[in-house]
Amino acid sequence: MRFCTSAFLLIVLFLSFQSCNKDDNSDPQPNITMVIDEDFEEEKDWYVFEDEYGSGKVENGCFIFENNGSFPLSWSDYTYHNDMIRDYTIESSFTKLEGNEHFKYGLQILRKDSYNQYLMYLQDNGFEIGYFYNYFYHKIASNVNSGSLHGNGVQDTLKISKVDNHLTFYINGEEVYNYEAEIITGAKCGFKIQNEGKVAIDFIQVYR
Repeated sequence: MRFCTSAFLLIVLFLSFQSCNKDDNSDPQPNITMVIDEDFEEEKDWYVFEDEYGSGKVENGCFIFENNGSFPLSWSDYTYHNDMIRDYTIESSFTKLEGNEHFKYGLQILRKDSYNQYLMYLQDNGFEIGYFYNYFYHKIASNVNSGSLHGNGVQDTLKISKVDNHLTFYINGEEVYNYEAEIITGAKCGFKIQNEGKVAIDFIQVYR
């Protein structure tokens, strides 16, 4: 596990609470190879912390991660980094608990470090897709409204599928964007949030 600062606020956040409801639709299709299947029912060896910048903990079947301010944060779990340069699908659910219209949260893939990675954020009623490459952030799709989002306090499921360099993005089972990645930045995947707020993550599955 690693916890590091970053010039662009990224923070992984997991929550457990009454709003954490296990979703039966989260199970992937048969004839797949499961790489990661985590429902956060047990604390296991997940990295937990609490300091002046935020906190993260496993509680009541979710992982709660909170950013207390604007200080840049980044979090990743090395168990997610197994041969992720190959084709795979990553799927996870998020419930926004706190945060204003600037709060962003979602998935990170093809991650090398804080300055080389692809991101899919949920924000307010829309989503944003972009990537860092050598410290510079490039927006692919920004402030795109999506009727697929459930909204604040309700669980939304994100999924990203990688086939060769082609990335397909889904919200609650509906394809919302696809993109041909010209640059493969790294081989890690996980979660991220940006700006002050709190989100609950109910599960993560990575399969191929």
